[in-house]
Amino acid sequence: MRISVRKYDKGFSIYASNYKVYLAGHEISHVFTADEERGYIERLKTDELGKAIIEGDQLTEERLYGTVKLTYIDDKVAKCQ
Repeated sequence: MRISVRKYDKGFSIYASNYKVYLAGHEISHVFTADEERGYIERLKTDELGKAIIEGDQLTEERLYGTVKLTYIDDKVAKCQ
């Protein structure tokens, strides 16, 4: 499966924010696109403290490769927790 928050992406879904994204078993944040079949994610690049990295006047992005797993989080369940 492929999921993306980017409207121009073929994996775009209004429900993309209802997914947790895992790469090599670790939950990853700031993800724009995740593709389980191709084994990569695209996300906001951050430093070791989790802060966004800015180059010039642009936020930087990175593509990371590995085993990708998407887990759907039901909105109703999340609100009860």
